[in-house]
Amino acid sequence: MKPSLPVQVVNAIADEKNVEPDNLDLQLQRHVPMDAIEYLSNHQNDEWKVKFETPNHAVELTGDHTVVVDPEDS
Repeated sequence: MKPSLPVQVVNAIADEKNVEPDNLDLQLQRHVPMDAIEYLSNHQNDEWKVKFETPNHAVELTGDHTVVVDPEDS
């Protein structure tokens, strides 16, 4: 079983920053509503995409639970 989508996002950002998720200084809920992400991840239709930004990263989530993290140019 895959971890929840918010956990996948945190793990992906930590991977991008080369740190352990527990050492990541990020409160994801400050950048995207967690209840909205949970709602979408449980939706029967997987034809959705969400993009949002965190400090230094652009994050894209899709209905098939793909998480893409791109560093933003400074």
